[in-house]
Amino acid sequence: MFYNTLIVGLGLIGGSLAFDIKSKKLSKHLYALDKDQETLKTAVENGLIDGIFKEGVKYDFVIFCNPISTLENVAKDIKEHIKDAVITDVASVKEYPESVFKPIFKERYVGSHPIAGSHKNGFENASKDLFSNRLTIVCPTDISKEEHIEKVKTFWEHIGAKVEVMSAKTHDEIFAVTSHLPHLIAYALTKTLPEEYKNYVGQGFLDTTRIGASQSDLWADIFLYNQENVLKSIELFKKQLDILEQAIKDKNKENLKGILDKVSKKRKSL
Repeated sequence: MFYNTLIVGLGLIGGSLAFDIKSKKLSKHLYALDKDQETLKTAVENGLIDGIFKEGVKYDFVIFCNPISTLENVAKDIKEHIKDAVITDVASVKEYPESVFKPIFKERYVGSHPIAGSHKNGFENASKDLFSNRLTIVCPTDISKEEHIEKVKTFWEHIGAKVEVMSAKTHDEIFAVTSHLPHLIAYALTKTLPEEYKNYVGQGFLDTTRIGASQSDLWADIFLYNQENVLKSIELFKKQLDILEQAIKDKNKENLKGILDKVSKKRKSL
């Protein structure tokens, strides 16, 4: 599908993509760029990548999998060496990467967000088929070339993902509620637990807070780079807590039960 593919950032997502690109033969050659030289060395020795990023290679596809806060600097550092490549990224927010990449890469940039991952991070947790049958959101800009949009969509389909297309703005509004808020709640709920109660934590608490063990650097970036939408989602959540709090204060079982019944039905429909 591609001749020279470059993965920027060999963490959980970048490493898992490398596994799939290699196993599904989606690129003739696969290169990687990462600040961790040991990770790159391991990837080369294991045959996961063909080499480390170098000048002079004519890259035709580049996937930015590095942290959101480093996207701009890395893009500016290597832009002269990826002039002909179709560009995508895998960040969990999409408006910020678009604001960074669109001025640099123009019509060659098409954003992506694979809805896959783990509360475990790092190259050592990368695996094949992480994206299989999982949703990937593709976010073209208003100047993305149709042929580049199709290439990015087709790439994810070959990886095994189900693809949906939407704007970066719509993406960030949706995922503030469906992904970013749940992580924020998991962090807050875990922080609420007094140290002396730890021995009495049940499965419900563990299930609800599992994602509270996620990588702090990653999620701090996500919350801050989707700040406006995350703050709106917090307000929505507060309103629902207020409604439940008032129903409990009123000691109105029928009202409280009615609220819980509606919520239960909604959850079962997901």
